[in-house]
Amino acid sequence: MSLPLPVLLAIALAVLLTGCRAEPAAAPGGGEGPATPLAVSGAAEVVARVDGVAIDRRWLEALARGRGLDLQDPAQHAQLLDELVEYVVLVEAGRRDPALADPAVRAEIELNALSARASAVMARIAAVEDPGEAALRAEYESQRQINGALEYQVSHLLFADEAVAREAAAALAAGQSFPALRAAYGDRVRPPVELGWLKLGQLPEGLAGALRGLQPGSTTAEPVQSSYGWHLLHLDGTRPFEAPPFEQVREGIRRMLIAQASRARVDALKAAARIELPGQ
Repeated sequence: MSLPLPVLLAIALAVLLTGCRAEPAAAPGGGEGPATPLAVSGAAEVVARVDGVAIDRRWLEALARGRGLDLQDPAQHAQLLDELVEYVVLVEAGRRDPALADPAVRAEIELNALSARASAVMARIAAVEDPGEAALRAEYESQRQINGALEYQVSHLLFADEAVAREAAAALAAGQSFPALRAAYGDRVRPPVELGWLKLGQLPEGLAGALRGLQPGSTTAEPVQSSYGWHLLHLDGTRPFEAPPFEQVREGIRRMLIAQASRARVDALKAAARIELPGQ
């Protein structure tokens, strides 16, 4: 699994900023700081030197993977090497720039290094979370059951305040139409997002359950809460829906399950970590 381009750029710049002519900066009290990039030691093969700074072939290979380019192609090889040379030239120029001594600038550099390392670990976690065929097919069948045989065209009003949402619901119950309600509460709702045609599996269960009980042209009698706020859902209409063949959506299901498993791994790591928040 290749790393995203911004991650590769951050890794390249962060490693260069540590200087391959010097040891990595030590954290206060000794040891490697949390944002200190991993040192590149024992260069496998030096492919170029810029003002004495060695460019390791591993950097070239990592950049090629991120770009999707072929190092065996002379033109692409030259393009990638030139890009790494530019990195070194820029970083070396930065060493002479007093602005990089500014704590805010240094913090941004260290944040890029920390983000790059975290992204690399996340990619490794995802690489070992690949689900098997049985899990993919089970999720496909589960989604078919959840989505059912209809798509729903939905309008909604989203309120930050429950009391205002219930006031609007009471106005509907008293006979006000949904379009009139939208006009009346336009300045008291969150910015509208047109939901359009949806499948039930795309919605949180609370919203999906509310839609199942509506007929076209009707609105939820009570506000429905989600993590975004309080919704009044209006069902504009329905149309038949047939699930696509498994092979057509197999890769999307695979990515979704990998993302879910990776998220669970990260949440478990956070739960096991000793996190101290001064002042709380």
